[in-house]
Amino acid sequence: MPGGAARVNTKRGNGSAEGGGGVNMPAYIEGYEWHTRCTMAALADDPEVLCARTKDALHHMLCRTRRLADGPLTVPTGFESSANLRWVGVKLRWVGVKNGTHLLVFVSVGNKSTVDMVSAFLQTPEAASVTTCIIVYEIKITPRGSADLLALGVEMDRSIEIFSMAEMVDDPLQSGMTPSYRELSAPEVAALVAHYGALDRFPQLRTDDPVCRRFAARAGTVFEIIRSLGIEDVHYRVVCDV
Repeated sequence: MPGGAARVNTKRGNGSAEGGGGVNMPAYIEGYEWHTRCTMAALADDPEVLCARTKDALHHMLCRTRRLADGPLTVPTGFESSANLRWVGVKLRWVGVKNGTHLLVFVSVGNKSTVDMVSAFLQTPEAASVTTCIIVYEIKITPRGSADLLALGVEMDRSIEIFSMAEMVDDPLQSGMTPSYRELSAPEVAALVAHYGALDRFPQLRTDDPVCRRFAARAGTVFEIIRSLGIEDVHYRVVCDV
């Protein structure tokens, strides 16, 4: 637990991955978007490389921010085929299960057929232990498809998260412009409150912040943020609902 020298910045976050701290936000956002476009352009001519890069990025995210074991992705029964398998109108790049608890689906287009595919799998005995479904779409996801996927999660009591391929390939935590984030444990949060006071005094991050989405952080989660600017500068932020 950091000592009393660490200060609490009481300015409210603005929803970006950096969230203030003296950074010129328009320049930061412009630089990040430019980096994303360059990354996507460099990979666009090689779909196989792009697919592999997306898979590796998602695997890395799960191991690093969700603290899942660094084991292989297993292919569910009935999905053993090439990367371009077509199943009920869905062009699948790949599908896999991580640690038995996370269903990962990478599709060309997120639409109603994607919802049907995920729903069908979640009803199989093989998916009994799956608690989280992460859907990554390559080209686009329709508003209806997105709404239906989220509604499916509520109906089947599963957490469903939706990402674009660009969000997977270009990790905001690895951009070089984002400080180090670490989710605090319950005892660490209790010690923080005892030292600084109630959490409502702390600046906030919204649940739709790119970093919060990486961690699947819910309201009430507390992050320790370390900015290295010649000296170690420690801040804390509390996640709040949108």
